[in-house]
Amino acid sequence: MNLNLKIKLDRTCGLVLCILIRPFVCFLSKLFLRRDHLLDQDKIHNIVIAKYVGLGSIIQSTRLIKYLKIEFPDSNITYITSKENYPICKTISEIDNILLFPDKLFDLYKLPVFLFKLWKMKIDVFFDLEIYSYFSTLITTLSFSKNRIGFVRHSAKIKRSLYSHIVFFNTRNHYSDNYISLGQVLSNKEDSSIELAYLNYPKVNLVAIDKDFINSAKPYVIFNVHASELAFERRWPLQYFWEVIISVKEDFNIVLTGTKKEQEYTRQLFEMFDDNSGIYNLAGKLSFNEYLLVMEKAFLIVTGDTGPMHIAYALRKPTVSLFGMSCPEHFGMETEINLILYSNVKCSPCIHEMDSTPCGGDNICMQKITPDLVLNSINKLKRNINYDR
Repeated sequence: MNLNLKIKLDRTCGLVLCILIRPFVCFLSKLFLRRDHLLDQDKIHNIVIAKYVGLGSIIQSTRLIKYLKIEFPDSNITYITSKENYPICKTISEIDNILLFPDKLFDLYKLPVFLFKLWKMKIDVFFDLEIYSYFSTLITTLSFSKNRIGFVRHSAKIKRSLYSHIVFFNTRNHYSDNYISLGQVLSNKEDSSIELAYLNYPKVNLVAIDKDFINSAKPYVIFNVHASELAFERRWPLQYFWEVIISVKEDFNIVLTGTKKEQEYTRQLFEMFDDNSGIYNLAGKLSFNEYLLVMEKAFLIVTGDTGPMHIAYALRKPTVSLFGMSCPEHFGMETEINLILYSNVKCSPCIHEMDSTPCGGDNICMQKITPDLVLNSINKLKRNINYDR
């Protein structure tokens, strides 16, 4: 089931189902679903966090997970997500259990079993990290947790009567700060010092690919040329990537990454080079753990606003992050080693406000970030970073 179909089903079937169960929830809330106003440590044992899509969002939610572990150290945290996000959740050691949601159309028959597992858990607090999804609200409600905490926006007002506690999702705040604001419903303590969880993965040996670039004395730079189907307009033009790579390949080996679905798009860039020596196309050739290893040993990563950018942040890797249709204050993490380039055109950040882009694919916001700007950022990191594998 592709993303557009999921969104359409959510906006229609999901909304209708939420409207239908609303009277029953209001009635049951007066009986055994009455929310608990005394949310102290002694009463909170089983916590569930649900984030079904968005690898980057899952990584950003690790600040919330660490916050909850500090405030409720004896609690058990279960993370609900889709099958495709299982590998990244496995690397987050603060998660105690992972529960996979049957999000494929042919897997919906498993939904009763999934709900039964939720009921057996006797959930004390359920955090719904999805912002717009009605199906996510539906699952949160059907968990029968007394304390159902989620976001509300003007476009989804019905959620107010289905959650026990609501928090306004502020598009001017960083995603991870919004997530922590959900946790502050339980404990009003503020702690801005909490960092993203480090990704703990089993160290592996690269056996299926040419690994000369890792053993070489010359450091390598990863170029992630992709963006997820949420918005392909976040891609930086391939011609721009080509110009930057041509300029830096004397000083660095070049690694192109991507999933199996992204192999064809990566190949288009790879074949643009007359001389591709020192350029390694690894798209679709790495397991997830191998991918993390390659990321961790890189000198820096050049990427748009997509999942690999957040992986680089979690691995504490230097990055040059390119933003156009999304706001860096919302998703980025600018530091001495994480540089952000943002083309603040008048229609940006459109991704926060609409399902389809007003440019119709002609992403002027990304095109305005010139290769020279990226080269200057790479050179700045090259001067300031001591490279040590």
